[in-house]
Amino acid sequence: MPVDGAAQSAILNAMKTTDETHSLTEFRKYAPTHLLRLKKTGRPEMITVNGKPAVVVQDVQDARSYQ
Repeated sequence: MPVDGAAQSAILNAMKTTDETHSLTEFRKYAPTHLLRLKKTGRPEMITVNGKPAVVVQDVQDARSYQ
């Protein structure tokens, strides 16, 4: 799915500002803990697959602030 300029900018900003990087396996195993941290801190987390960045996860309220 194509990403517009504003969304791409928000994704890149989230990647630059996160110090939380976790493997997908670890994220799945401890998903409730990650979700609580996301909600509490508002800081995004980067999820890796095979050691490479795959997605950035962030609280919905924080994501809405980029719109």
